[in-house]
Amino acid sequence: AETLLAHVDIPYLNVHPMPVPRCDEAAASQYQRELKRSLHEGALDYVVLGVGGDGHTASLFPHEASTKRAIAHGVWVLPSRAPAKTPSIQRLTLSYTCINAARELGVLLTGRAKQRVVAQLIQGVAPGTAAQDLPILGVRPASGRLTWYLSYDAL
Repeated sequence: AETLLAHVDIPYLNVHPMPVPRCDEAAASQYQRELKRSLHEGALDYVVLGVGGDGHTASLFPHEASTKRAIAHGVWVLPSRAPAKTPSIQRLTLSYTCINAARELGVLLTGRAKQRVVAQLIQGVAPGTAAQDLPILGVRPASGRLTWYLSYDAL
C-alpha cells in the first residue's frame, strides 16, 4: 500500500491504514467507528484487494468463521485469522458490506500461484460455489465499478 500511495496525490487524512498491533473485536469496532466518522457519504472511495491462490481476499479465507460473518453481518470491520497453512496471525478485515459499498474496487492478481483462481474466474466456477468456498466471489460492488489487474504470469 505504501508503494502505491507514494505515486498518488491523496491527502493523508484520506488514507485509513488498519491498525496492526491489536486485531480483536474491540480494535475492529474502533476502526469501524473511525471509518464511519471520516467517510463522507458512508463509503470508501477506492478499495484495492489482492487475491490468494485459494481465492481468499481481504483476509477472508475459504471456510473460515470470519468469512461467514463477513457474508452474514452488516458490520464493516471484523477480526480474522489466517488458516493453519498460512502464517496464523490474527488480523482485521473489511466485510463484504464495506467492500461492496466502495465507489470503486480494484482487484490485483499476480504470479503463477494465482493461475488456478484466474482460470476459475474466467471459465466460471462450479455450480453452487459461493463466497464461503471462494471468497473473491463475494466481491460485487454496488456501483458496478470493478477493475481487474492481472499480471501475465497469472494467466
